[in-house]
Amino acid sequence: MSQITVNGSKLLHGKANSNIVANDTVQSQCTSDKYRYRKLYELAIKLYLNRNFDKAWSLIAPIVDNLLETTYDRNEIEKPLLVKIYKLYLSLIDLKLKRETRDSHDFMKSQYSERLRQGDLFIQIRNIYNEEYDRIDPELLLLCFIVELSNGFPLIELRAQLELYLNFLGILSDEINQTVKSSGMLKIAEFYLLHILPKFNEFKRSEKLIRRIFAEDDYQRDHCLSMLNQVVTNFKAGDKKAPSTDCNEERPKTRKRRRGKRIEQHLDDNSQMIADGKSSIYRILKSALSMQGLRDFKKVFFQGTFLMFILGIIILSYQKYSQVRGRLLWLFIKVRQTLGMALKITYI
Repeated sequence: MSQITVNGSKLLHGKANSNIVANDTVQSQCTSDKYRYRKLYELAIKLYLNRNFDKAWSLIAPIVDNLLETTYDRNEIEKPLLVKIYKLYLSLIDLKLKRETRDSHDFMKSQYSERLRQGDLFIQIRNIYNEEYDRIDPELLLLCFIVELSNGFPLIELRAQLELYLNFLGILSDEINQTVKSSGMLKIAEFYLLHILPKFNEFKRSEKLIRRIFAEDDYQRDHCLSMLNQVVTNFKAGDKKAPSTDCNEERPKTRKRRRGKRIEQHLDDNSQMIADGKSSIYRILKSALSMQGLRDFKKVFFQGTFLMFILGIIILSYQKYSQVRGRLLWLFIKVRQTLGMALKITYI
């Protein structure tokens, strides 16, 4: 009986040991997963910086898929590493979409792009953070919105995503929430007020929200209002230019056509003068007047005059030198004759 008890106690002790071993195994597996994710991310970011985007995508895409499928992995992984992984994922998504837009004429009908255009990126971020909007990294969410806007995703869907997030945080409510003071959330609010609402021509609503949201920050309020005024100015300038687009397109064409006729006329004149070969100086002067203008001609004229002056001085000096040399030669001859006569007299 005691032996059974002892064996029982031993058995219970063995079960406890097995539970400890199981816990250690799970803990070690969790640690190994964190290490594996970190190493894969470090390798992927190196490939990305070396512009090897395809290999970086082959490493980072399976990690994101695994994090979306298993709640355990994304809860155990460190949040800074999770944000880095998904930021790299969004950057590669952006490159992938732009590459498909450039290379494929049927990009709008692509099943992959269509799924993303329906707000799949925003849904993925919500799933990663378990629908806890206040825990979502604002910079990660802003990058998601920028990718959607830059790739021509539907503005209505993008606006709905932004308003869902901002309403949850109370930023668009009647009362100012203290969380709006976060720099990341302020950037998202600016993105909504200055880039999304103006595309729907809701300038008055944007101005009203700017004055209310940034009521406690004079600098931020004035900065956003100044940028909004610039957006409105550009929008009005675009409307004014729109009706006269066709006229503006026709005028440069006529100017180019006339200029082409002038060039052809100059070429014909030059070719005719070359064929005649009567006056090369006249051809040079005419090309200088027609192509370089009167100012360049004056410059060439004065330079030529100065050059002729220098040549004249050189020629005159050379002539004077010749005269001096002739006189010296005559003097030398006279001296030689005189010495010759003196020698003859001495000899006699």
